[in-house]
Amino acid sequence: MIEETATVVKVEEAHVWVQAQRKTACEACNTKSCGVASVSAAFPKKQVAMRLSNSLNLQLGDRVLLGLQAKALVQASLFVYGLPLVALILGLVIGSLFANMMGLIYSESMQTIFGLGGLIVSIMWLVGKRKKTVLENTCVPEIIRKI
Repeated sequence: MIEETATVVKVEEAHVWVQAQRKTACEACNTKSCGVASVSAAFPKKQVAMRLSNSLNLQLGDRVLLGLQAKALVQASLFVYGLPLVALILGLVIGSLFANMMGLIYSESMQTIFGLGGLIVSIMWLVGKRKKTVLENTCVPEIIRKI
């Protein structure tokens, strides 16, 4: 389970809004002299707010420990990164077959058009379905305990 601390910033009847500071991968590394750490230090750290169920009777200002199942994060990552990659490759194959059927000698342009088309359509589908897909339901952290 992936864990992160957050602060309650708003209390509703059955829900609370918690805010956590988004961290970069560099914060887990002790080497602070690399170029990536220098670039990430130049940008402000973003705050992320989430509406979660208030099962622990939390109050404004309480610090909580949030948890997210690692399996859910891996599945969502595979879906978000894997689907466009598969659509790109499938578009390349379909473009090649289409170019061969048309009798074109140079099929690279047709492969490129169909491949990019598959990639763009898959990304548009992901963006459009983002709120209705399994990603929204499985990648919601839960409040483990009050700190």
